Amino acid sequence: LLRKTHELASQIKDVDLQIQYNYCCGQYFDFGRKFLQSAYRYYEACNKHSEGGMNQEAIIEILSKAIDATILSTTGSKKAFLIANLIKDERAKQFKNYQLLQKLYKEVTISKEEMAEFAQGLKNYQNIRENDGFTTLEKVIFEHNILVFSKFYKDIRIESLAKKIGVSGGDLESILQNMKNEEKIDIEIDHKTS
Repeated sequence: LLRKTHELASQIKDVDLQIQYNYCCGQYFDFGRKFLQSAYRYYEACNKHSEGGMNQEAIIEILSKAIDATILSTTGSKKAFLIANLIKDERAKQFKNYQLLQKLYKEVTISKEEMAEFAQGLKNYQNIRENDGFTTLEKVIFEHNILVFSKFYKDIRIESLAKKIGVSGGDLESILQNMKNEEKIDIEIDHKTS
């Protein structure tokens, strides 16, 4: 149904309707916790504003949603592309979450305090604790921080990295194994016995 709707929507010439369509798709994906797709749709909607007659406040609200959805998106090249575009967008600099976006872009670690501050602005459906015990935001930030540390350490003890990330050793191993399975990181976990 969504594919058919997208085919029909691509034929629409009215820019305000295109903005509304992309916004609605963004919300649909956002509520379904498909944050990367949501971010792309929101960003597409707020980039058509100059051609349409939609008011600036509505566009700014959509851009804010694009930033939040981007931050919540899983690590990968598509997220990096979206972050790079948002960083270049002058309108994005007015949001408090822009600093978090910059840290993702510059590959700088994000503290638990910064993560908690961002989490306060999330809707309930965006901040659900999943079966593994983590929220989407926690997983995204932990993975980001792990990738940042992986640039500085060739070898590191699980306990040391867990302390830097702010999780238990067992949780870190689980996160690392998931990242390896999803091909986000190339690692070997060596369990040495004394």
